[in-house]
Amino acid sequence: MSLFLETGKCEGKGLNCLHLQAKYSNIFIKKLDASLDLFDQIISQTSGHKYCQFQTRNQISKMAQNPWQSNFAKTTTPFQTSTTSTGNTFGGNAFGTNSMTSNQAGLSLSPPPLDSVNDICINKKNFIATASWSGINAWKYDPPQQTSSIGSVSSAGTQPQITTLIDDLPIDIRNEPMIRCAFNTATNDILYFGSANGRILRLHIPVCKCESAGHHTDMVTGLKYCRERSTVVTSSPDGQCYIWDPRKSQTACIQLETGINCTNIDVVRNTVAICGIEKSKNTPIIKLFDYRSISNGTASQPLKSYEVPVEERNNFIQFSSVALNRDGNEFLASSLSGFLTISKGNNYKSTLICNKASKDNQSLAINSIALMSNVITMDTYRAHGCFIGRADGKISSLSTFRTCKQNEGLEQIKMLNGDFLKQTGDPLPVTACAVSPDAKFLVYASGDDYSKGYFQNGSQHLDVPTQVCIKPFSIDNDFKKLKI
Repeated sequence: MSLFLETGKCEGKGLNCLHLQAKYSNIFIKKLDASLDLFDQIISQTSGHKYCQFQTRNQISKMAQNPWQSNFAKTTTPFQTSTTSTGNTFGGNAFGTNSMTSNQAGLSLSPPPLDSVNDICINKKNFIATASWSGINAWKYDPPQQTSSIGSVSSAGTQPQITTLIDDLPIDIRNEPMIRCAFNTATNDILYFGSANGRILRLHIPVCKCESAGHHTDMVTGLKYCRERSTVVTSSPDGQCYIWDPRKSQTACIQLETGINCTNIDVVRNTVAICGIEKSKNTPIIKLFDYRSISNGTASQPLKSYEVPVEERNNFIQFSSVALNRDGNEFLASSLSGFLTISKGNNYKSTLICNKASKDNQSLAINSIALMSNVITMDTYRAHGCFIGRADGKISSLSTFRTCKQNEGLEQIKMLNGDFLKQTGDPLPVTACAVSPDAKFLVYASGDDYSKGYFQNGSQHLDVPTQVCIKPFSIDNDFKKLKI
């Protein structure tokens, strides 16, 4: 849950706000006690408006105790915008400056989403899709070709090009608020979306056809495609994990009661990882389940379960994402409190890697992890390379690696080359990021994200646009070779 202000002026103070709306994540709860005056100010100015969802601070506090309450998902309202169809299945072939602009942060895609991006996915065809609070967006990225010379014929290379993919999709589907997205990596032409209303949608890109594929009773906060088993795995704050075969009817869906208000999932081979808040204890937790036992219709005991220790809970809000290693037996998890948690056998270590230099040592959220687990050209001892999207508008490059020494214990985390991306001007939170399958470019989204600290120190809403950018990178340049 978070505080969301739509553009529009309220009478009196002129704040840019029309109504309060539920959004993914609840890091603003940490700021609640320190910013009560601000909340009172906002509430007093919006309580008389017909769109106001909450009239008192007590109601906000009550909702904050259970951020995944299902009625929050039902109150989300997509932006309604007029879209001109090109008449072309793959959109208007918008190239050059009309579809992509260059800046210090990378190549900016257009048209961008109208609201904050929750998830990004990329496939081997360089199709890029975003799930945002304003709906669905998709593009095809053609990277620039390098200068070449064959005999007496030389080529100066080409400029990168972007094509929009789903201009002909009905507006009511395009504008439905989305939380998660994932490509079918077997065909690369099918895209799955999980909505804030609990719907699971299947989009066939070549014909721009979308159909419903399932439904949760609350917003879909986790969605992954498992290529090894040709299944889609979804999770929700309703505590359910669904495994279904998109080639069969919806009745083939298998349900697992996890006991977790899920915030994200990952699936690798025979393992399903789920992170969120455990209902019975109201504590942040990560559980790893055996995929085979779930697919057989039994709710087995988890293979591994990590619960944030009591002494760390005061500084820990909740997990934002979880990523499994190639074998599916270890995980790397990020939190809205700026921590990365790694597992090694039965040992776990949490390291604060995202904090703000201030008197109160304020931590900043890690919104997403872009993991390069399939890159085999990396250092022999390195298990993963990844990028993390931060609430301070930066993307940091990280490497987690395992030393070759015996009895070394936990994997170690090293920060490499400092910040991979430094934006100028006011910091815009990086809300989502993803790495291309060939590990040659990074796609990230930035923009307003109120739940990640935009109301700190009494600051008001900054009306800034959402951006989706492409940033090429090199493993050799952006990931320092580690000598162990």
